[in-house]
Amino acid sequence: MNKFYLKIILIIVISILSSTDCNAQTHEISINDLYKEFKKIIDSKENQDIAIDRAIEILTKSPESIEAYITLTEIRDIEVTDKLRQKYNHLMNQYFSSLNEINSNTAEKIILIRLILMGFYNFKSHEDSQEKDKICDATLIKIKNECNNKNYSALALKILFLSSFKGDECRKEFLKDYPNHPAIPYIELELGVGNCWVNNEPEKGLDEAQKFLKKYSNIITPDGSRLTLTVYGFMSIFYARLKDYSNATKYMNLIKNECPTHPDLPEIEKEINNIK
Repeated sequence: MNKFYLKIILIIVISILSSTDCNAQTHEISINDLYKEFKKIIDSKENQDIAIDRAIEILTKSPESIEAYITLTEIRDIEVTDKLRQKYNHLMNQYFSSLNEINSNTAEKIILIRLILMGFYNFKSHEDSQEKDKICDATLIKIKNECNNKNYSALALKILFLSSFKGDECRKEFLKDYPNHPAIPYIELELGVGNCWVNNEPEKGLDEAQKFLKKYSNIITPDGSRLTLTVYGFMSIFYARLKDYSNATKYMNLIKNECPTHPDLPEIEKEINNIK
C-alpha cells in the first residue's frame, strides 16, 4: 500500500510540475511580440534606448528568426536622443574593446557594430572613424567565418550587405550558405525586383515580380502583412514609371484595401502623382 500511495503522490507532483512549465511558456513573450514592441518604440520616436534593449533581446533569444534579421534593417529608423546616446556609450564602453571575442555577448556586439556602421558616433577625427569602421568590418567577417553560433554568422553577413559596396555579392553568399533561412525570400526579392527598382528597369521589374509571386505567395511578414503587398508596391511604381496610371493605381489600391497603413504607400502615391 505504501508503494501504491508513493506512486500516486509522484504522479501528482509530476502533473503539477508539468502544469507549471506550460503556464510559464504561455506567459513568455514571443519573439514576434518582442519585435512588434521594438517596432512600436522605434516608430514612436521615444524611449529609443529601450528599442536597443529589445533589439538585443531579440537577437539573444532567437538569432535564427526572421524577426532578428529584420530588426537589423529597422534599426536604421531609430531616433537619436540623449538616452540613446547614453545607451550607445554604455555599449561602446562595455563591448568595443572586446569585439574580437566573438563568442561572448555576440548579440550586444552585433547591435553595437550596426550602430557604428550607421554613423552613430562622434569620434575624434575622420581617421578615427575610419579605423573604427575597419575594426567593425573585420569583426563581422570573423563572426561570419568563425562564430560557434552560425545564426549569428548569418546576421553578420546581413550587416555586411547592408553596409558594403559589395551588397549583392554578400546577398548571393547568404543564399548559398543559408538556403533554409527564413530571410531567403526577402533576399531574393531584393536581388530581383529590388534591383530593378534601383536600376530603373520597370519592364524587367514586372517580370521579376510575377516570378516572385509564383514562387512565394503566402509569406507573412513579422508586422503581420503579406510580403505580397511589398511586391504589389514595386509593381505599382513600375507601372507608374511606364506611365500606366490604370495599373499603377490598381496595385496601389490592392495594398490600401488590405493594409491601409502599409509603410510603402506614401512612396507609391508620390510616384503615381508624378504621372497625373
